Amino acid sequence: MKRHKKELIGLYIILTTISTILTLTKNQNTWLVFLPFFIAGFGLFHVLSENKKK
Repeated sequence: MKRHKKELIGLYIILTTISTILTLTKNQNTWLVFLPFFIAGFGLFHVLSENKKK
């Protein structure tokens, strides 16, 4: 279970980093500004819900 949690954390960190880079390089007046926050929030919720399942 710990390995799965680490994989999830790694996945969401990578997705958040990619979306942050996209946000900084593209037009900042679009919905892309909120994408890193959405991915990070969903990732945090997902990892915490995995902890509750145990």
